[in-house]
Formats: sequence, C-alpha cells, structure tokens
Amino acid sequence: MAQGEERAYKLKPKYLVNNFNFDMMSATVTEDEHHFSTVGNFRTSKDFNVMYWEAEDVHSHPTLKYPTDGDFSDLVLEYNYTISGDATPLNGVPSPTLTVVTTDDKAYYIRLWNYVTDRPMEGWEKEVSDSLNIDYSFPVGREEGTASGTEGAIRIDFNNLYAGWVPFIQGKDRAGEVSWIPNPDWVKVPVTSIKRLEWAFVPQEYDYNEAEIRYFTESKPFKIDFSDWNVYGNAFLMNEKPYAPEGKVRISDGYDDTYNLTPERIAGDYARLGFGNTVDFYVGASHFYDKVYNGTTGMELITDHPFNEAFKSWYTSYVKFLSARQTKVISSISMENVDAPASWWQRTWDGKGAETLWSPAPKLLSFSNTAVQSYYKKYILGLSKIHTDSGMPPIIQLGEPWWWYMDSLPGSPPTFYDDSTKYLYQQKFGKPMHQFKSAYDSISGHEEMLSWLSEQNGKFSLLLRDTLKAVYPQGQFTVLLFIPTVVDPELAPKMMGIVNFPIEQWKSPNLDFFMIEDYDYLIANNMEKHRQALTVAQRKLGYGPGQIHYLSGADSTNNNAIWKNIDQAINDGINMRFSGVYVWAYPQVKTKGWVQPVIIESSVPPGLQKSGSIQIQLSSAGADSIIYTLDGREPTLSTGQAYTGTPIAISKDTRVKAAAVKNGVTSSTVQFDYLFDRKQYQYDATNRLQWFTLFQDDQKYRISYVYDKEGNQTRKIVNKIFNMWGDQNIIPVMLEDKSPDGSTASASSNFGADYLPYKAFDHLDLEQAWISNGTVEGWLAFKFPSSKNVISYKIYPRNENTAINASPKSWTFEGYDGTQWVVLSQESNVTDWTIREAKTFNVSQSGSYAEYRIKITENNGYWYTSIGEVEMTQGDSGHDQ
Repeated sequence: MAQGEERAYKLKPKYLVNNFNFDMMSATVTEDEHHFSTVGNFRTSKDFNVMYWEAEDVHSHPTLKYPTDGDFSDLVLEYNYTISGDATPLNGVPSPTLTVVTTDDKAYYIRLWNYVTDRPMEGWEKEVSDSLNIDYSFPVGREEGTASGTEGAIRIDFNNLYAGWVPFIQGKDRAGEVSWIPNPDWVKVPVTSIKRLEWAFVPQEYDYNEAEIRYFTESKPFKIDFSDWNVYGNAFLMNEKPYAPEGKVRISDGYDDTYNLTPERIAGDYARLGFGNTVDFYVGASHFYDKVYNGTTGMELITDHPFNEAFKSWYTSYVKFLSARQTKVISSISMENVDAPASWWQRTWDGKGAETLWSPAPKLLSFSNTAVQSYYKKYILGLSKIHTDSGMPPIIQLGEPWWWYMDSLPGSPPTFYDDSTKYLYQQKFGKPMHQFKSAYDSISGHEEMLSWLSEQNGKFSLLLRDTLKAVYPQGQFTVLLFIPTVVDPELAPKMMGIVNFPIEQWKSPNLDFFMIEDYDYLIANNMEKHRQALTVAQRKLGYGPGQIHYLSGADSTNNNAIWKNIDQAINDGINMRFSGVYVWAYPQVKTKGWVQPVIIESSVPPGLQKSGSIQIQLSSAGADSIIYTLDGREPTLSTGQAYTGTPIAISKDTRVKAAAVKNGVTSSTVQFDYLFDRKQYQYDATNRLQWFTLFQDDQKYRISYVYDKEGNQTRKIVNKIFNMWGDQNIIPVMLEDKSPDGSTASASSNFGADYLPYKAFDHLDLEQAWISNGTVEGWLAFKFPSSKNVISYKIYPRNENTAINASPKSWTFEGYDGTQWVVLSQESNVTDWTIREAKTFNVSQSGSYAEYRIKITENNGYWYTSIGEVEMTQGDSGHDQ
C-alpha cells in the first residue's frame, strides 16, 4: 500500500466520536487500532458521556468519507476494558449500556455487563440453572471467570445481540407458580440497518430519577481503557486514501471545534489532503481548562493547573501523531475564556464585563491582572511540555490580544476599567483613568493613557515570551494580529487602534516571527484592503517576508465568492514570499469540501514597485501551461495569451490575470497587481493642476485643487484612495439590470435587449456594452445598496470599430442626494479614446451617494452613444489642506 493507505472498517477506533454535556469534559484518544481510551472529568451528578460509532460518516472531508454501511450482521467485536476514576463500573447501578440506534430511530439498550465473557456467575444465572435443571449462562457457553465491573473482557456477536437487563425474570408460570420465565423486554436487536452505536459513561453519583443537578465540590477524573480491540467478519468499508504530497498551503484548526474527534483521525486526514509542515492550532476558549462549581454563579476555571484530563490526553496524542509525520504545531492561545473568574475580566467604565457574542460567551481577560499573568505562565509552559515530550520544539502564539470594546452596548464602550488596570494606572500617574464611555469619544488630551494601555498589552506578550524562553530556550513565541479591527481606521475606533497595536513591544526582532490575518476583507470582497494588509508587518513592524505567517479565511456559509477570495489571498501570501500561508480552518474546509488550489507564482512579488519597470516570470507546479491577460479580461483557452517562459515586461500599473492549464482544464483565475511608485498628474485646458496622486507609507493619496472663476485656488483636498492596488472596481458583477443584493443599472434609453444598461457593469468583454436608443444625449446610472464615496471612475469604450466616435465627449458625473442630481465633476472635449483602454476621471466634489450617473451631452460624432464598461473607485471623504 502507499504511505498512509489503510483499511477503513466498521468500529475502527480512530473513527469513534465523543459527545457530552458542557459541564463535563471527555475525549477519546487512540494509541493504535487495538488500544485507546476515553478520558475526562465529571463535575455534576447529571454528566453523561457518549462514545459512538456512526454508520454514516458526517465528520470527514467529502473526499475522505467512508461509505455508509449499517449492516452489522456476521460481525463480532472483542475488547478488554479497564475503568478507573469516577466512572460507573459495568456491574454498577445504573449499569453502563451500549445503545443501538437503527435507521428508523428506534433505540435498543444493551447491558454491557451481560457480555463480559469472564465475569462471575450472577445470581439469576444460578437460579435459572437450578430452577430449569439446566446448565445456563449468558452468553451461552461462556466460562465463569474473575472479571469485575472495572476490569474484564467483552465479546459482542451482533448476530446474537439482545436488548434488556436479563433474559429471564421471576414471574408466574401457567400454573400460577412463581418461576423463572422469559423476560418480555429481552429483545433480539435488528442489526442490518444500524445508524449508530453508543457507549455511555456516567459518574458513580449519577441518578437518572434525580430532578436536580448536584454540583461536585471537585472535578472528578475518569478513564476507560480499551485494549485488544478487534473486529471480525463483515467489517470492511474501503481502502483509505493515501497521504498526498505536501502542498504549499498549511492548515489551521481549533480544539473547541474538533475535541469530539480522535487526534489520529484528524492528523491523518491532514496528511491525506496535503496539509503538512506546520499546523496553527487554536487551543480555544471553552474546553481546554479544568473547572468546578463556584457555589453561587456557576462553573469557574480552576487556577492551580492549566488543563483538564481530556484536553491533556487529547493534545498530547495530537502533537504526537503530527510529530511522527514531521509536522510542527503552533499552539495558539487567546485572552478569551468562558469560565474565568470575574475578577479577571476586562470591564467597561460602569463595570460591565467584556464578552464576545459567541455562545457560550467568552470573557476578555485583563493584561494587567497578576492572577491572569500567573495562570498564563502555567498555560504556556504546560503546552510547551506537551510539545517537548513529543520531541517537538514549542511554538506559542498569542492570538488577537486586544483590549475589547462592547459594540453590542449603547455607545460601544471600551473595556479598560478592571480593578487591576485602574490600580496600576493610579499608582503610576497619581490620578484615576479618564472614563471613555464610548470607543468613539475624542482622544484629545488622553493620548498618554492610551499609550500606557498599549504598553500593558505589549508587555503581556513579552512576559509570556520571556517565560517560555527561560524554560525552553529553543522555543518560539509570536503574536497573531487581526488587521481589520486594529490597523484599519475605517473599521477600528481610533483609540482601539492605539491600545491594540503595541508597536514598540511587537516590532522586530522582539518576536521570533509575526502572524497576520484579515478575513473580514475577504468576506466583504475588499481585496484591495486585503493586499494592503499583507504589508503591515513589514511596514509597521520591520519583519521580512520570511518572518511572516499569514492566515487566510474564513467562511462558514459555503459562499463560493468568499472561497474564491480565500484562494486569491492564499496565492497572494505565497507570492509575497511569506514563511507560511494557512487556511482557517479545518471544520470549514471539510464543510466546503475545499481542496488546495492551483498556485501560480510570479518571480516578482505583487504590490508597489519602486523601480520604473519590471519583468515577471510565471510558474505553476504540475501545470501543462499558463495563460494570462494584461487587459483585464479573464484568461481562457481562447482569450488568454500562452506564457512561453519569456519574461513579461510591465512598466505601468497593471493587473496580470493568470490561470494554469492541466489536461485541457483551466484553473480558477488569480491576479497579480503591480503598482508603480510614481506621481500622476492631470491638468485642465488652461494648464492648471487639477490633481495628482502620490504614495506615502505604501498608501495612495490624491491631492486635488479647486479654483474660482478667476482661476484662483480656493481649496486643496486630500483623499486617501482605498483601493490603491490597481484601482479595483467597487461595482459588483451585474448579470441583469437589478441584482439580488439591490444593485441597479439604469439608463435614459437602450438599443434593444442586447445593449441593456447592466452591460456596462458586467465585467465582461467590452463588446458587451450599453448603447443608447439612437440618441447622442442620454445618461447611464448605477445604484449601490448603500452609500459609497466615489472619488474616481473609469470609462472603457466599446470594443468595436465605431466605438471611438460613439464614445462620450462631454458629460457630467452626478450623485443623487435623494431629491435631486448633484453635479460632482464635469468633463469636456474628451476625444482621444482608444479601444480596450480606459480613461480615469477624478471626482472634484466627492460625497456619499448611493446612486451615480454619467449624463452625456455630446459624443464624438456618431448617431448613438456607447460605453463599454464603467468602473468606480472608493475613497475617504477627504480633508482640506
């Protein structure tokens, strides 16, 4: 067999699944296909743990699922068990059961103690033997032994499987005498259509009839060891897929999403999908720690040790299986915890605890609290020991460390005001902290306080770094920065951008490497901001590409457009030469059925170029060929240009679109945006400077000028251009005049059904155009679902011989304010059109409007007017200078 190719069969241990109520914790962990354990902690009298096998595989990636087969006839399962801790023994009350659920959702409860082959003779067996004058035992023919409720051997022959407590009960016979008679509840289990098999484990204090939950005063560990697990007969399902060659994309995962599956299964599936090198694994916010009832409000984290028994066993196994395949693990932790003590929480000015909107809601913890600091030291050292015990150097990531703000509350108050933070500030500055009641309050006069809060954030990172390296000098420590809500001034309140971006503590070389993520941009289809986000760690913190890791994703809605953006973002990260590029996260990958995309690499990383021209070379591993375009069209076998290996010369702002071809099939398109660091100027007919663009700190700005009738400059306006990388169009692809999201294309008229207004917004070949109905004058409009601040726009002429004469010559660009059209800019005597080349026009008086139109008063001499395509660029509202 190929590496990793194994048999999948019914009841194979690695495919077992674990489920339980939230108060307790459990995990099923395999050593190999014959030895495994279920281990955990009971905390209430109602805790109920189920280890189960499902006939239908609902947990694997679609390409890895085993086939559904619920026929268990002619199948035998044998295993030994050892029960320790607080779990109920097999001969206890209530007696642990195996529940068989059939496809018609009927449940059959099998008392497992009956199938312990080496157990002592029970009283009912002896009495039945004496009463009926036979030598009776169950199962028939077994030999009496010394097994106990905590240790013994089980044999289940599915052809002879019965539900019920015992096969005989005492009752009256036909003569009315008390005798042993067949138990009417003793039922042979139908096994040809099994849906699920469930092994149940409960604490010794469990009482099904008890109405109230009794909370334990301690977290009680338990363990059920299964050994010599063997399945015989009708068991085979399939040969498992062999391990795939390691791809360029790495995987992210998280314990709160995968604790119910075995580590062996997860680690093997990574390898079968080509995920290797390093896994970024989020330890989570709700399942890794131990907890106990605090006597009043509910469960609370136990602070003297970092992990519960289930997590410790599960994660040790997970790291071990990955280490065996030479795959490293980044242990990712966060400042979020569902059951942290109330004194640890960040708080608003009026004392409300900081929490997210997840359920159950994690609380955000204070960087200043010494008890938090002490626990987190134990936390990272505990993770590091698990790494090193498996021969793997520890890598710890502090993920998204931030002071929170509660945008679910009126005013969106920040949560700076826990007792520890207020005390430290008072001690240092001799005055109380200023109370921000809204994250959008003015920060004027309070910059020192915000800078100090930023320092507390950063010092916490360095505290963990130093703790790690004092014990494990070879260990690595990093931070994961979520760029949209920290660095982006359009999304993050100004004060939050200060307190959550401690540049001094995070800058190179303070951390071993740096990690970034930006999935909000991918979800919002703001790919221009995504590309700017990729440069933050270099520009702001001084890390080189080889010191940066990038997380792409995530989407839980199976939205094809978002996954297309994720693929593009992955290609971008690889072409930025980042040390690692990951997809977040494995549960979403499975749900989507996502596989690693075809990667196309360029010899020159995309982005802002400092030289006047470049030459790029393209490559794609395993592809037969590459096709590309430079004019905005999608590359296809008919429209794309074949890449021959000759470098592609680029000397102006260019979007290269490329696709790989394998066996005649074209991959999804990826793009490379190259933008040149040069100023661009535009003058009016009297040679006055209308506007120019420049770059500052890798950000593109437009400086424009306004003049009065006498030619005197009256305003100088500075606009930040959001979509600096190639001026990406904010108009969505239109397939008809009105799209499902509410976007609408309209016009004063159109020349039949082939030239409807939306044809100018369909992102297709420019032959697909809007044409007026035999008139020169007219208008073409586009309405967004919400207001946009358009600061420039492009017009492409129609791709046809008459297009030059039919293209607009004079027009106004207007925005609709709800009652009337407002002229935002005006163009006249535009005659130098070229087919397939766009002209860009800046908006003189930009503002926020949902609907825009081009109102044409003159064209270049044809009997109708046409426009091939219109694109719009969004920016901020600008400011006078």
